[in-house]
Amino acid sequence: MILRTARVPLLGVLFALCLCGRAAASPRLYVIAVGNNEPPVAAQGSGELSRLLHADDDAAAIASLGEELGAHATLLTVFDAPSRALFPSFVARAVPPTMSELARTIAWHRDRLEADRARGDEPVVIFFFSGHGQVPADGAPRLALLDGAITRQVLYDDIIAQLPARFVHLVIDACHAEAVVRSRDVDLPLVAVTAADRQSVSRAPPSHASRMWEPWWPPLPPGNPTNGITCNTVCSPSRFCPHFAVPLT
Repeated sequence: MILRTARVPLLGVLFALCLCGRAAASPRLYVIAVGNNEPPVAAQGSGELSRLLHADDDAAAIASLGEELGAHATLLTVFDAPSRALFPSFVARAVPPTMSELARTIAWHRDRLEADRARGDEPVVIFFFSGHGQVPADGAPRLALLDGAITRQVLYDDIIAQLPARFVHLVIDACHAEAVVRSRDVDLPLVAVTAADRQSVSRAPPSHASRMWEPWWPPLPPGNPTNGITCNTVCSPSRFCPHFAVPLT
């Protein structure tokens, strides 16, 4: 994980890119930041995946930056001792990154977003995850929570589909992020990305939402094509704005 508090410029870049589709009229910004240091439940005790050190820091840094931008931020993480000292204002407010707390968080946001839209506001949600990603041999790609996992079905049906926002921005900092985030539309074509496309990806108009962009830069390390930060702007549960992934180095 690389999103430590010392990486504030990088956090700023990520937010600028993820907010590219933010509506100009009466926007209301919400941040849901999830950080889980623990390995997937099935891998605990096996030694297959070790405990992470900074997923809690990453999520707290995103939540903190969101609040600086005027967002309502919700943090799901369990702080270790050093992180409690770094983010004292979030210690009492953070809730564990469990399936039940995630469901409760999404339900609360659904009610708020519906109220915003009823008033004519344009709610925007940033959903951030930092933690382990896994593609088990006998199951679907997933992002690890303390007592379960975010699979692609959970992501689309239980998270995105429940958030009636103008835009839902996904920023996933985990191994195999693209395997989880990728669209359910199996016939969605891949589009060759040129250097000009790469420079303008954050300004791509909504008309591009019917296809997926996959610029990867800089080149991914050999044999490690899935570790990185994946960011998608979801215009609706079945349509995507530009997609990009940045490898962790």
